[in-house]
This record gives sequence, structure tokens and C-alpha cells, in this order.
Amino acid sequence: MVYGWRLLVTGVLCLAGTDPTQAQRVSDDDIRPDSVTVAILHSNDVYGRLSRSDTEDGLQGGMAPRLHILRQAGNNGPVLVLDAGNALGPDPLSVSDEGATMIDLMRLGGYTAMLPANHEMDFGFDVLKRQQRRAIFPFLATNLQEESTGISPFDRFHLIETAGPRIGLLGVISKGTAQDTDPRHLEGIRVLDPLNAAASAVSALQEAGAHYIVALTNMDIEDTWEFAAKTEGIHLVIAGGHRRADREEHVNVLTRMVNGVQIVTTPRYGHYLGQIDVLFIRQPDTSYRPVRTDAFLHRVDAETDDDPAAAALVAQAKMVYERADQDTLGAILDDSQHEQALLVAEILRLYGRAEIGVINLGLVERVATTGPFLHRDINRIILYPVTVNTMKLKGVQIRALAARSSSVRQESRRLIFGGLDTDGMTVNGRPLVDQEPYEIATIDFLAQGGDGYRTFTGNPSFVETNVGLRQILVETFQERRTLSHEELRREGHRGVWHSSWQLEAGFERNYVDKTTAAYQAQNEAVAYLGGFNTVSWNGAMRYILQYEAGRHTTRFDTRMDFGEWGTSFRDLKPFSDHVDAEIRYRYRTLGKIGDPFLSIRYHSAFGNAGNQQRPSQGFGSLGYEFRPARKLSVRIAGRRQHNFVVGKSDTGGELILEWSEPLYAAGSSITTQFRGFVAATDRRTISIENYNTVSFSLLGRFRVNVRQSNFFFRVNRVPGTTPGDFAFRTYITVGLGYGLNWKWR
Repeated sequence: MVYGWRLLVTGVLCLAGTDPTQAQRVSDDDIRPDSVTVAILHSNDVYGRLSRSDTEDGLQGGMAPRLHILRQAGNNGPVLVLDAGNALGPDPLSVSDEGATMIDLMRLGGYTAMLPANHEMDFGFDVLKRQQRRAIFPFLATNLQEESTGISPFDRFHLIETAGPRIGLLGVISKGTAQDTDPRHLEGIRVLDPLNAAASAVSALQEAGAHYIVALTNMDIEDTWEFAAKTEGIHLVIAGGHRRADREEHVNVLTRMVNGVQIVTTPRYGHYLGQIDVLFIRQPDTSYRPVRTDAFLHRVDAETDDDPAAAALVAQAKMVYERADQDTLGAILDDSQHEQALLVAEILRLYGRAEIGVINLGLVERVATTGPFLHRDINRIILYPVTVNTMKLKGVQIRALAARSSSVRQESRRLIFGGLDTDGMTVNGRPLVDQEPYEIATIDFLAQGGDGYRTFTGNPSFVETNVGLRQILVETFQERRTLSHEELRREGHRGVWHSSWQLEAGFERNYVDKTTAAYQAQNEAVAYLGGFNTVSWNGAMRYILQYEAGRHTTRFDTRMDFGEWGTSFRDLKPFSDHVDAEIRYRYRTLGKIGDPFLSIRYHSAFGNAGNQQRPSQGFGSLGYEFRPARKLSVRIAGRRQHNFVVGKSDTGGELILEWSEPLYAAGSSITTQFRGFVAATDRRTISIENYNTVSFSLLGRFRVNVRQSNFFFRVNRVPGTTPGDFAFRTYITVGLGYGLNWKWR
């Protein structure tokens, strides 16, 4: 939503119906000698940029030129210098001394107060409190509260006595700040509702005699708008946290709400310094009333001189930083931020011996690839000292993470997956299966629910390694010297074994027609046409063993049925039913022609199952498999089959449809399969197999299964039948099943 701020501004101005740069128009003749102009200079989301940044518009930002502007931009009246948060990080130069140099520069520049936002909390509250003592000026934390004491860890509000109006200050952060930093950094700290906390602070400031109240905020644009609209008593909001407002044309200098509250913000990275001049007229009761507000931006660029004292502090910090870890580690071939984030995710995946590596894009800052990668650059490409965690997530959870990531507006909160193709939803070339567990390697920030990804939290398979991701990157450089995400993407993909075993016991009702009996008499029956019109106690076992390596899948699938039957449950007699075994190889392509497969299948029975002789058939199929939908598989093939009892073979076409749908009850599903075959040879064999199963989860691994199957079979020249006769069998089984699943690599 690049133009979200513009739309917001347009809506507000339409509602206000006023000039956005004027609180109230007054003529110069109306200004009395006792009027006072207060200059408020403001910054937000500087992100620790101490030095000038080399941008497409030339050199911009930097604290030394900023302080030069601060010294020049005042007026004859009072001057306030305020910051709306994210001043101390995450730029590595500022982070290298935990924001101490930035604090020294802000103190040198005469800052009046600042709001501690999420990047101020990256070092933990103990460090932040130490930096506040270093700063001397107050940190405003109106909606932060210590759980143990119920009080704010910093000032809830602050009153400034100027040579004229009393200016009240408060500072609030978004409730979502807990998702923007490591939750451990906020341990013992509660983030209160900004509206309620601000209302309380406004009342206290009004009681203290404040003539004008300024709120420092750090939250999304929409939250800022709501805060300004609903908080009474505030005159001005200096807003940070507008991540989409990163260029001049995206930022409205001053916006006036219907209720008179005005909003101001500046682009991030410190490329501009804002200034607001508020004209106050003294009233008969000695209070001061704001009558005019003018706002504008100072561009901080290559034309801006450096403040000598500030430049010396920045140079000292750079010297200390650059002396440390100057050795060359190697080179990175990936150039963009996204590619470098993919590189880090792949390194994470390989280290964790996982199938998928997951990081958030905001963890990584692009580093230049024109020169060698130095040891100190580790702190730039990986902005925070995160550690590695591993766990297992099901495919449906991974799918949900990818969907949430794609819908997040703030790009820094989006997830980067190593080993997972989110377009085709494949894991190292294998389709993502909703109920399959996958080994995940991620960072502690996400594992704790950072950026709002609660899917990672409370996982019973969670393992904390306490190994830093920066350390892993160093070791990877030492091993390889040159890194690219494309090269790493092809590595570490071990084959995956799947195995499942299911056992079922139930009661079955079986029906066969007269044609089936005639086929049985001539030994033309196949195993699935066995039996009589009976009831039976039935047992079934299924075992599957599958190996997947990239695009290659080999699967062995066997099914066996056994039990007793009779005309009623009082006269059951032992019998043995059919066995079905298949080995199938499939190669997954990336095109639209389908996946080629080869199948060898054997179909028989343990006993005669009501036939003159035990049925026995072999099948060979070669064709293509298609997936027109995630839950539907279609296989089209040529098939050769042989009936060993009658010594006859058939050749023809085969069509197989498989469909599966989860039911609303957890772990429950319905599946169906159709196998159709039409022979082109003189026997004109036609067969249709239909298998349907409804399965309900019950007490963990136990399941209630309802299986219903139908079979049709026709072949020419069978004595006792006409050419158009179809043999038909149908049965239904209701039983209790138990299953186990394994996956290993």
C-alpha cells in the first residue's frame, strides 16, 4: 500500500475542510508583542544511521549534518527537539555500542525527549535504562508498565516550562510492539492500550497546567489516525512507525484532523528533519492559545555541513567499529536484499539439518557485494544477535504461515523460506502435504512469536540450540569462502522415507450378482469379485513404504483382507480374501504435461474365496499423472494385464481418479478412488474398481472407518453369460482401525 498515507491524508483533509498547514489563520496585525513562537524540531525512525547513507539521490542523512541543522533551525523563542522512536538501531554501527553514540549525539543536539520504540528495546530493558541515564533527557513511556510494580519503567509524561506556554509531552507505542522485538526483551513489561494510557496522561498534564500537548507515537498509519481521532486534549501527534512513508512524496508534512489534532511525520532513515513552528498568543488569564502552525522539512543531504563535534563522535565510533574484525571472510554473489535473505535462510536450513529454514526479511540488511565480505559485515547482513531453534510443523501450518506472510503489509515482517517454493508449494521439489510433519529451522525471535507468527509457539518438538546465527554464517564462510543462495539451495536435500501401517477389524456385508457366480465357475474371476452374498467378520491391513528424493518418488503399497463369513453371524466359517500389492515410480515435472509414472501391480487371494481356483493377476501400467486440484489426482496410462488362471492377457487404456477431502472433525476425512480399464484386444475386457472410505479420528491413533466398494467386470466369451453381462460385487465394512506413521531421512 505505497500510497496509503496519501489516501489517509486526502480523507482527513476532506473531513477537516481546512488548510492542512494552518491551525488557525491570523494576520500579522493580530499578533501582539507578548505572542510566542515555539519551534518543535522532530525526527522518527532514524534506525541508528549515524553516518550519511549513499542513496540513489546521493548522500543523505547522518547525525553530524542533522546536528548542524538543529543549531541553525531554531528561532528567537523556545525550541524543543523530539524523537518519535527507533533512533538507536538496528544499523550495525549504532548497535555496536548498544546505541551509546547515538544517545551522546542526541544529547549534544539538545534533544528534549524521545519515545523508546521497538528498536530501542532490541538490547533489553536493562541496557535501555542505562542509556536513559546516559541521555539525561527523558524517555516517554506512557503505555508501558512493569508487571511487578504497576508503574512505567520511564516517564509517563513530561511538562516543559518555556518562556511562554507550558508544553506537555507523552509517548505511546503500538500494542503490536511486542511482535516487533524479541519477546524476551519485553519480559516483565506490559504494553497497555495506547488510547486509555494517553487519556490518563492528558488529564494529568491538563491538571498540571499544560497549554499545548504533544504526543509522540510509533505505530502503523491507520493506528495513528485512530489514536489522533479518539484521544481528546492532544494538539499535535509526531508519528513514527510509518514504514511505507519512506520517501518525500509519500509524506504529508502536516495533517489536521476534524477534532483539531494535527499529525506530522518524516521519512525514515533520517534523510529529513522536521520542524513545526507554533504561534501562541497570551490570553487575559495568562494562558497561551495556539493560533497558527507552520510545518516543513529540512533535507539532510550532501549540501548540509557537518557539525564538528558530532562528526568527531561519529568518526570515533567508526574507528572503533572498523578496527574490530577486519579480516576478509569471502564473497557473496547475491546482490539484492531478498536474495541475501534467501542465502541466510538456506544456511539456517543446512545447519539445522532441516527441510525448511525460516527467517523474517527484517532480520537481513543488504550488504554491498562489490568488495570482499569482512568479518564486521556479519553484524550488518544479520542485524540482530538471534539464535537457532528447530521444531516440526505440519504442512497445513506451513501453508498458513506462507499465506499470512504474503498478506502482511510491512515488508520487514514477511517470511523468507529456504527449501520451500511458496509458488508451487513444494519442499525441496516435493509437494507440501498438509498432514505431513516437516523439520523446520528458524530463529528464536520467530520461535517466540515475533512479528505475530504465533504458529511457532508452544510446539512440543521445539529445540533451542543456543547457537548464534552470526556464528553459523562465519563458519559457513570459513568452509566455502564464496556464497550464493542458488548453490546452497541445491544442497542438503536428503531423500525422505515415509512408512505407514494400518490395522482394522470390522463387520462386512457382501453382495455378488449371478453373472459373478458364472464368472467364478469358469475361473474368470479376479480377487475383488470373490465371495458370496454373506455377512462377515473382516480384518484388513495396509502397509505403505515410500521414498522421495527431489522429483523422484517410489511407493510400495500393499493391502490384505482376511476373516470369516457366513449367511449370518451365527454360522461364520473361515475364509481368506484378496491381497493387492503395487510398486509405482513417479517423476515430478515442472511443466503442464503431467508426471510420468510406471506401475507394477499384483492382485490375488490367499484362498479360493469362493472360486474354483485362486485368482491371480498381474498388471503393468505406463502413463502420466495430473493434479488438476490439490486434492485430486488423475492418472492416464496404457496397461497390460495377465490372468494367470486362464492364461490370457489384455492390453488397453487405464484411468485412475483419486480424491481426498478433510472433514470438519479434526483428523477425519473422506477418500475415493476409481480405477477403470478398457482392453483393445479381442477379449474386450472392461473393469471398474471403486473404493470409498470415510474415516473419523477417535482417541488418538484409533479411527472409526466406513469402507464401501463397488466392482464391475466384463469379458467376452464366458460360458453361461452373454457378451453384455457385467459381473458386479459391492460390499460395506464398518470397523475400528489403528494406525502408525513414520517419517525419516
